[in-house]
Amino acid sequence: MRPALVGVCVAVVAVGACRERESVYGPTELRDADFASAEGETTIAFAGDIMTWDTARSAIESNSVRYPFEATAAITRSADLAIGNLEGPVAVHAQPLEKGGYSYKVPPHTLEGLVWAGFDAVSLGNNHVRDCGDDGLIETMQYVEAAGLQHFGAGLNVEAARQPKIIEVGGLRVALVAFLTQETYLMEYAELNVPGLFDGRKQLILSVAGATNDRGGTVVSPTATDVQKMVAEARAVADFVIVYPHWGVRYHRPVFENQQELAHAAIDAGADLIVGHHAHLWQPTEVYKGVPIIYGIGNFAFGSRNSRATGGLLVRAVLTGGKLRRVELYPTFTKNRSRQVAHQTKILKGRSARRVLEDLAEWSAPRGAVVRIADGVGIIDL
Repeated sequence: MRPALVGVCVAVVAVGACRERESVYGPTELRDADFASAEGETTIAFAGDIMTWDTARSAIESNSVRYPFEATAAITRSADLAIGNLEGPVAVHAQPLEKGGYSYKVPPHTLEGLVWAGFDAVSLGNNHVRDCGDDGLIETMQYVEAAGLQHFGAGLNVEAARQPKIIEVGGLRVALVAFLTQETYLMEYAELNVPGLFDGRKQLILSVAGATNDRGGTVVSPTATDVQKMVAEARAVADFVIVYPHWGVRYHRPVFENQQELAHAAIDAGADLIVGHHAHLWQPTEVYKGVPIIYGIGNFAFGSRNSRATGGLLVRAVLTGGKLRRVELYPTFTKNRSRQVAHQTKILKGRSARRVLEDLAEWSAPRGAVVRIADGVGIIDL
């Protein structure tokens, strides 16, 4: 039986100063057996942005490649299928491009950490997919495959990038669909009021990350019609269709209108579940036509010390009889500057978990999603 996610906030400054120090589960407190699929269930775990290098390098070299995942692995390792967003090229020879902003390059041996943590598939459909150019994308796919992981969301041309990945899980054919949207290059909503800026950002992200007929990358800025076509093609060959997009405005909680439009289009075309990422923090949930949309799950194991990336969600979808019955939302603490995290994401518990989940429930209620809170877990029953 899963442990009750309860606990008492440890305040280090004064009584009532719980926000100074979160209540979290340590690396040895959660057990794989507590999250094992019950008889007749199929479980799928979703983690957000993963980039285990850059500012995480020192922590990994001082500990191990398993270190970023040690406090959360019980959930991902116990799932029948575990999925994450691999946000950075995995390469040895290819070099980061001079493109403005951050360019990442992650050494291949770090993939051992993802495998140990139970990940089965990673999306490459994000804005860092071409940080090391064509050679970097080729190396990434080769190293990911050599590690025993499956990948989706990118390819050596646009036709390959848009293809769903089909994985058999518990007798089900599960399809994974991914893409990248243009608002990911906005820094603030106010930029929408700057004439021509949004169109300029769209062209920039196309040039930086987009796949074409003769260049590798991901699907960038799809229209609702594009998304419906991708989902319909996946629906034709799968029993359960998951859309896993990289979207939203970074560090912004509100759902961007483009996210909702594409989410609804995907569901209209047959998607069974939508789980998004990119904003580096959690975004609200929605239920549309009986299908849950988890708009943003934030960072998971990301080598950055940005103080705004404070928390996300680790998601666990539970299916019985091939149908989605509930979605479990585990609030996470991801602020790497905190000594409690220090590049090792933690699951919140007790008052810390409840505070986040109450906020999530409040943000989600207007969108038709009822988030029930039980023992520090947010649950959407279907």
